[in-house]
Amino acid sequence: MRRIVLALALLVGAPATAHATDYGAWSPAGSPAIDRQSPVAVALPDGRALLAGGYSTGNGESAPLSSAEIYDPVTNTWTPAAPMSKPRGGATGTVLPDGRVLVTGGTVKAGYWDIASTELYDPVTNSWSSAADMAHPRMHHAAVALADGRVLVFGDAMNGNDFGASRLAEIYDPAANRWTPAAELPLARGTTAITRLRDGQVLVAGGVDSAAIQRGEDDVVLASAASMTRARTAGRRPAR
Repeated sequence: MRRIVLALALLVGAPATAHATDYGAWSPAGSPAIDRQSPVAVALPDGRALLAGGYSTGNGESAPLSSAEIYDPVTNTWTPAAPMSKPRGGATGTVLPDGRVLVTGGTVKAGYWDIASTELYDPVTNSWSSAADMAHPRMHHAAVALADGRVLVFGDAMNGNDFGASRLAEIYDPAANRWTPAAELPLARGTTAITRLRDGQVLVAGGVDSAAIQRGEDDVVLASAASMTRARTAGRRPAR
């Protein structure tokens, strides 16, 4: 898997005539006002970036943050944004088709307590509003925007109040402000990586399993959005 990822980086990040070392260059950017670990970070439609939540001092036993900031690449500066309704560490952020940002889950206090609540950030009005709760609490999970504008979330880094992972997935419909169950993953996962491919399929790789064992290069899942959606018996909460 490591060799495949490197090849993709060469293909995307360098011109056809470039050598393997021609990836471009990094340069310092302006520093945000607050140090954060595991914040939400998303690119906004207007070219700015939102940074929200996270942990205050570098580990999950620290208090999560509710504050948010906006980065402007034109001026290389950060400005305060409206805070979230509650602190969130280990949450996810996903940009919706209308430009708002869906923030899901996380933990609201020190000690790794995952939550199911979600909220929406509107960059035009610089304001937050509540959205429908997920069916299951999640933190250090994964989220991705699907091609049809919905949002897929899955996984968890908790199992009750213990470290663990989850197979459970669900899909958010922003038009209806509603969550529906999605197909469970083959293996429980937390702290994993996810991305949508050009053909609309979703690639899931790595993370930790329900025993907090790291998943490696032999553990990659590829699924279409259609195959993720399925019915589940009403009122039945599956085991995590």
